[in-house]
Amino acid sequence: MHHSIDCPHSDLPKTEWCDACLKRERQLLTQVSIRKGLRVVCLDDDEYRIDWFKNQVSGIVICRTAADLRALYAQTPVWDVLFLDHDRGEEETGADAARWLAQNHLVSCF
Repeated sequence: MHHSIDCPHSDLPKTEWCDACLKRERQLLTQVSIRKGLRVVCLDDDEYRIDWFKNQVSGIVICRTAADLRALYAQTPVWDVLFLDHDRGEEETGADAARWLAQNHLVSCF
C-alpha cells in the first residue's frame, strides 16, 4: 500500500494519490544512499521509482519482472545491492524473488 496511514484514498490509482502520499513516497526514496562502484539491481514495476533509481544510482540494472531477475542472475550472479519491490502488480512479488534466491542458496546476507 502506497498511501500514508491517514489517507482515506487507498483505493485510488497511483496517478491520483493524495499530496500526503506523494510526499511520503518522495521522503522514503530520498533516504537511500549507494556508494559508487557497487553492482546494484532493482526489481520494480513502478515507473516513478525506476526513474528515481536510474537518476540516483549510476549503472543500476532494472528488472521489471521476477523472471527478468532470474534471467539476469543466470548471466550475472554477483550483485552488491538488490532492491526488491514488495507491492508488485503481477503474480510474483519481491518477496517471491527473495524466497527463490534464498531457496536456491543464491544470496548471502551480512
